[in-house]
Amino acid sequence: MANIIRFGTAHGTDWLPRPARQQDVEDIKEAMKGAAMPDRLWPMLRHNAALPWNVLAITFTNKAAGELKARLGKMLGEKDGNDVNASTFHSACVRMLRRDADRLGFPRNFTIYDTDDQKRAMKEVYKQLLVDEKFLPIKTSLGKIGRMKDQLISPENALSAPLNSQEGLMAKVYQAYQNRLKGAGAMDFDDLIYYTVVLLQDFAEVREYYQTKYHYVLVDEYQDTSVAQFELVHLLAGGYKNVCVVGDDDQSIYRFRGATIENILNFEEHFSGARVIRLEQNYRSTSNILNAANCVIKNNHGRKGKTLWTQNGEGNRVHHYIADSEQDEANHIAT
Repeated sequence: MANIIRFGTAHGTDWLPRPARQQDVEDIKEAMKGAAMPDRLWPMLRHNAALPWNVLAITFTNKAAGELKARLGKMLGEKDGNDVNASTFHSACVRMLRRDADRLGFPRNFTIYDTDDQKRAMKEVYKQLLVDEKFLPIKTSLGKIGRMKDQLISPENALSAPLNSQEGLMAKVYQAYQNRLKGAGAMDFDDLIYYTVVLLQDFAEVREYYQTKYHYVLVDEYQDTSVAQFELVHLLAGGYKNVCVVGDDDQSIYRFRGATIENILNFEEHFSGARVIRLEQNYRSTSNILNAANCVIKNNHGRKGKTLWTQNGEGNRVHHYIADSEQDEANHIAT
């Protein structure tokens, strides 16, 4: 991918070339006097690679992170493959928080609450604030709090601008819940990204440490990132500004979980000088399936646009079936 971005074609290497400084350019010009520049320049640039520990690669599942590290191990050798920081957003954030959570008033060995822990903490909050669970279910409160964290809305922000009495109550619940977790030296799953962003925003020395450490930031499934995840990437890449993301705006289906499709639609605005490479060849489907998909998806608003194609042949014709029920639909697909 790095070679496609820089040289316009894929080569037999997966090096990540470091952007040349002006001094590099002057040194090359001096060394290459009288030589055919393209022939001599290419090997020098190709081998000017990033060190494995200067790369942060983020995926959305532990399985994908494990597969990525395994593939890197085969390509680069086991040692260099293991030196690449390949993990999920949450795992990457845990590592950063274990180093500096005390700056935010948490112990470095903070506890990570699971769903049951969250519910127990929220029940105590309800007792404290005399909230009736029948009026405001605990599951609803935890969901709303998670969405606010995805959008980087702090309890203070929520309290300052309630639109109605129910939102005002929700803001109080949010604040009390966060105070209870902090008092217990704990964070929930959504806190991991939220507090890492706060840490990087509020402490310049921490931000500069990671911006210096990570020369390259790579993100998979970028169409599924939230406001908080975008801000995290933006902060981490603020030093070298080398960002490579992979995503498909046509596959953005997780808005209900906080995903913000604008992250991928506005990528070139967020990262000036970015180049978009459309990967339009499909290796799984036949042309009949892709033609049908292209005809449907082209009517969507808010997409970058692409036309999928394949070399797999026409395949079977697409047919439609009107099911009588969900069960009927499932049976038809499975048989």
